[in-house]
Amino acid sequence: MPEMDPSMFGSRLRYDGKPGFIELVPTGMGFAEADRTDVRMRRLRIFNEQGDLEGTFLVDPMGVWWADLPDVCDDVEFLEHLHSRNVTP
Repeated sequence: MPEMDPSMFGSRLRYDGKPGFIELVPTGMGFAEADRTDVRMRRLRIFNEQGDLEGTFLVDPMGVWWADLPDVCDDVEFLEHLHSRNVTP
């Protein structure tokens, strides 16, 4: 089953090596695994070196890119949930 880690989200270098960056955020589209793990589709935003948005895609837990759906919202509260779940006392 896919493991959700807070470090998989945020900004990083583009995968294709071109100048610019990508941003990965969790979305409200997801499902629950048999063990009740909350798995989410991620939104991938691609920016050029000037910071202009070049494209957006949805990425499933297996890494497959899909067309972005405008009615699927970002879920930044999910990041807070992941951070609180991964904190060890």
